[in-house]
Amino acid sequence: AGDGGTADIGIQALSGMVERGTKAIYVMYDNEAYMNTGIQRSSSTPSGAWTTTTQVGEV
Repeated sequence: AGDGGTADIGIQALSGMVERGTKAIYVMYDNEAYMNTGIQRSSSTPSGAWTTTTQVGEV
């Protein structure tokens, strides 16, 4: 899964898997944005990274 899908959208499924004690290997690919929706920022996008939804200027 991607980093946005893991940290934002998929956290419910991931936490449920952990709570149930499911034996699994979970692989996360950190591409720093939602690539399938046009490079939108996610909660795991690092500060200063460029995305199509990143604010311009100083924050």
